[in-house]
Amino acid sequence: MTIWNSGEINILSTENFSQLNEQDINGVDLVISDTPIPGGLIYPTKIVFQLEVPENLETFLSKFESSKRSSIKKRIRTTEQELETMFLDPIDIETFQKWEIGYKKFINSLSDGRAYANLEWFKTAQEGHIGIFFVNKQTGEFEGGSLIKKFTESSKLSMSYAWYSERAKEVGASTTLICKLIEFAISNNYKYISFGQDANLYGGHLALGLEEFKSGWKASATAANKTEYKYIKVIEPIKNKFKFYFKEGDNLKLYKSYE
Repeated sequence: MTIWNSGEINILSTENFSQLNEQDINGVDLVISDTPIPGGLIYPTKIVFQLEVPENLETFLSKFESSKRSSIKKRIRTTEQELETMFLDPIDIETFQKWEIGYKKFINSLSDGRAYANLEWFKTAQEGHIGIFFVNKQTGEFEGGSLIKKFTESSKLSMSYAWYSERAKEVGASTTLICKLIEFAISNNYKYISFGQDANLYGGHLALGLEEFKSGWKASATAANKTEYKYIKVIEPIKNKFKFYFKEGDNLKLYKSYE
């Protein structure tokens, strides 16, 4: 039995729920068990959001309500006014190192951040990645962007490591990046875009808004390849806001601890 925290969410992990007593679960929000829990849910520990590549960008955007469609287009215009978009396939080492400066600052700002995308890693991963980067038109400084892994055999592009400056967030660079990536996928006959793999719990170390951002692009949540399936139970009364996906039949459904 182990008690750990994801942000303010208190989680108890155990091999066997039946061996716990009321005192053990006092003060926790969630119990995750290797064995079934009465009244619990089947819980994939890792998930990915995946989008099927449309025939063209306009057809894809037409699926959204007019207000959101207008907002997306406005964000693209605002981004392009202030930032230059760099699309590199492959990414050269010099550009990666400029992007890496901001990435390290972003990772260091996180309480438990780890900079996996370093130069040593990049030298082995370079050929399998493309990059979409944003550069300030006035200063020439990098304002963020994403490394994107190519899976040729499965015809998929997967966003991996990314960061955005505060200004890039304000102008909507992440929205622009997704639209540029969709256009690239269409032009190069990719079938799927993955928004990357997440631990299946939002509201702690992963923000609630991250799930909303990904699902808001009409991407579907699926269990990650080779993920573990465990069992999860929400403990009443609920004290914190969180959400996760659970398995029901062949599909995943979203659980929210709040309205």
